[in-house]
Amino acid sequence: VCTLRAAALHSPVQSPERPRWGSEHRRARIAGYIKGIVQACFGPELQVDAFTFGSVPLKTYLPDGDIDLSAFLLHKPPPGSNIKDAWASKLAGFLELEQQKQLGQQADRQAEDGSCQVKDVQVINAEVKLLKCLVDNIVVDVSFNQIGGLCTLNFLECVDRKIGCNHLFKRSVILVKAWCYYESRLLGAHHGLLSTYALETLVLYIFNAYHRELRSPLKVLQKFLDVFSSFDWDRYCACLEGRIHLASIPGSSAERPSDAAEDFLLDEDFVQEMLRNYGAGPIPPGHVPTIPTHSFQTKFINICDVLMPNNNLGRSVSRASYARIRKAFAYGAQILRGILESNSVERLDQFFRNTWNAQRRGPPQHDPEPPISTASNLELMRWQQLSGMAKAHGKPMSMPNPGALPIGMPEISFELAAAAMRSLSTSFAMPIGSPNALGVRP
Repeated sequence: VCTLRAAALHSPVQSPERPRWGSEHRRARIAGYIKGIVQACFGPELQVDAFTFGSVPLKTYLPDGDIDLSAFLLHKPPPGSNIKDAWASKLAGFLELEQQKQLGQQADRQAEDGSCQVKDVQVINAEVKLLKCLVDNIVVDVSFNQIGGLCTLNFLECVDRKIGCNHLFKRSVILVKAWCYYESRLLGAHHGLLSTYALETLVLYIFNAYHRELRSPLKVLQKFLDVFSSFDWDRYCACLEGRIHLASIPGSSAERPSDAAEDFLLDEDFVQEMLRNYGAGPIPPGHVPTIPTHSFQTKFINICDVLMPNNNLGRSVSRASYARIRKAFAYGAQILRGILESNSVERLDQFFRNTWNAQRRGPPQHDPEPPISTASNLELMRWQQLSGMAKAHGKPMSMPNPGALPIGMPEISFELAAAAMRSLSTSFAMPIGSPNALGVRP
C-alpha cells in the first residue's frame, strides 16, 4: 500500500501514489502487444502504427486505469481505400480471430510466445469511434487518427516539468483522480460524468491561480475541493485564466479569481509556446484569451480546453451528474477541512478507504517505485511518435541513439522535431525540462 497517509500529512514532496514497476511492465507489455496486432492487421499493404496516449504514458493512471492507443496511417491511403470508416470493424475481426486462436492454446504456451489474453471485443460508435477490448483483464481503447490525444500528452508533460517539485502536478492529478473515482464516483465521460482531461484541466486551474499555496498533493486536493465546491457553474465557465461569464460567450475575456496569486504560474510566453506546438495556434500580440464563437457548446458544467478553446471539456456531464458532482465536492471539502484541522491519520485513512482497497485488490508489489517520468524511455517514446507522424507527412527523421537521450536532449533535437512537424496544424516538439516554477527545491 502506498504511503499517502504519512506523506500527505507531514511531507510536502513525498509521492502519495504512483505506478509500480510491475504495473508499468504489465501495461507496456499489453500496449506493445496491441501495437503489434494493429500493424499485423493492416500490413503490409497499409503502414499503420499505434501510439499510447493519456494517463499510461503520462504515468498518472490508477490501479483500475485503462490503456488508450490511437492508430495512425503512416502514408497516404491508396485510391478507393475506406480505412477511416472501416478500420474499427477490420481490427475487431482481427482481434476476434486472435481470441479464437488463444482458446485453442494452453496458457503456458501463450506466456512463452508473449501473447496476451483478449476478450470482450466491441466497437463503440460514439463521438469518437472506439474499439474497446479486455486484454489480460485491463481495458484497452483504440481510436484512429486522434492527434489531439498526443498533443494533450505532450502539453501535460511540459506543464509537469515546468512545475517541478518532484512531479507535484502529476502526483496531485493521481490523488485528485483517486478521490474522484474511488471515493465519489465522479469520473467517466461515458457515464455522464467528468472526463479525465476535464479533471486534469481543473487541477491545472488550481495550480495556475494558487501555486504559491501548494506544497503537497493533499493541499492541492483541499484547494481543488474548496474552489470548485463554491464555483458558480450555473453562470460561469472555468478556464486557465479564471472564469468567463456564460452570458458573455463568445468574445469575453476571463475574470481572474479574487483570491488568486498576484502572478499566474503559467506565464504568457509558456502558454503561447504550448498553443503553437500543441494547440490551435498562438494568440496574436495584444489580444486577450477568449472563447471563440465556433462550436463551444454550453452544458451543465463548462470547462474550456487550454489547447482548443472552442472545446468544452465538461460537455459529457449530465444534469443528474451535475448535481451529484456539486454535492460531492462540497461534502469532500467539508470533511477534508476537518481532517486537516485535527491532523488525524485515522480519519485520513477513512477518507481514502476505497483508494487503499483498490490498491490491495491487485497482487502484492514489493518492488521499488519507478520514476514518475522516465528519462530515456520517455524521450524515446516522444521521438518515436514524432518520427512516425513526420514520416506520414513526408518528413523522415532518423532515430537517435536511445543511450544518448537524457532528460535534457541536445537542443538541436527539439528544433529539428518542431521544424519537421511544422506542416501539421499542431507541432509535436518534445518538452524541454525547465527550472522549478514553484521555487521549491525538489
